[in-house]
Amino acid sequence: MKFNWIHRASELEEKGIPFAIATVIDTVAPTSAKPMAKAIITADGKMDGWIGGGCAQETVIKEALHCLHTGMASVIRLAPERSISGKVSYKKEIFLTCESGGALEFHIEPVLPMTKLLIYGNTPTVNALAKLGELLDYDTYALSPEISELELPEEVTKLDEFSIIEDQCVAIVATQGNGDLQALKAAIDSNPEFLSLIASKKKTKSLLQQ
Repeated sequence: MKFNWIHRASELEEKGIPFAIATVIDTVAPTSAKPMAKAIITADGKMDGWIGGGCAQETVIKEALHCLHTGMASVIRLAPERSISGKVSYKKEIFLTCESGGALEFHIEPVLPMTKLLIYGNTPTVNALAKLGELLDYDTYALSPEISELELPEEVTKLDEFSIIEDQCVAIVATQGNGDLQALKAAIDSNPEFLSLIASKKKTKSLLQQ
């Protein structure tokens, strides 16, 4: 069955699995790779697709994993000699001698899941934060048993309970007196990269002691 990189990328993105797309952008014969051929590499080092022989694949996978770690794209050139066009600032040259003796250039682009922004509460502050989250390109969630009382942007996911979200996230507790402790516990259990509680110092101290 022919590899369909668009379907594979869509499948991984839907599941929230990070991956990198490696594209052949130039070749110097002899080489088995073709320009614009693509492969998808996941964080476990698995590659789907064909972008050249084994000597190139190992290097591309290593660079793809680096891109997933840094979140930044890269351009690499694999060849037995330096490019005659000279050094290019954005291009990483890797001296590699394959049996074919050809050269390959790749663009490697990481595709990372959107970070979820969890906003707990049903206050006007939640509405303002939800709009800001959309502007900042977060996958925004508003969570509260009374969430139906708020008019939120259509793109915001609304959950009518203080749920625990296990994906990569940041959380803001903006309950402001209505379910503070339950919301804070759910936010902490979501293991966010960043957690903010909108409350006075006195209330914050009291909640953290419970």
